[in-house]
Amino acid sequence: MQQKQQPHIIDVIFVLALFGAFAFSAVMLIIAGSTIYRNTINNMQSNFETRTSSSYISEKLRQGGEVDILHSDTSGDIIAVKRLVDKREYATFLYCRDGYLCELYSAADTDLSEGMLAAGQKITELSSLTAKATDSDTVIEVLLKHDSGAQNRLLLSNYRR
Repeated sequence: MQQKQQPHIIDVIFVLALFGAFAFSAVMLIIAGSTIYRNTINNMQSNFETRTSSSYISEKLRQGGEVDILHSDTSGDIIAVKRLVDKREYATFLYCRDGYLCELYSAADTDLSEGMLAAGQKITELSSLTAKATDSDTVIEVLLKHDSGAQNRLLLSNYRR
């Protein structure tokens, strides 16, 4: 007759320790993966905001028309891209207001009051917009600051002034 061997406590402890090490490794891997995923999403969001505002302003200026830089006490610098439509001058005003890049399309001679600027369409998040014409008078410099701390400096040429 054969005798059954009783399991030793060491065998049980070894199996439990092995399972514990596996579970701990799995949890640490999940935590590391979620941290990497969160950082990737934050970077993608920051890049999206940065690229969207830069591309939007670049495209509006490249569409043509006379470009003027105006100033408002509440919204800072305003880029006005003017065009003639049916013998009347209209402008697309680009400015930063309440943490957003905004666009307002209106008659070029519109009084840019507080109420009028509040009516602008929010495009994307943006902390501040600074614009100025350079010495060459054919290049406009635009500095964009974002909530994430990122800054973009655009030098756009070939615009009509």
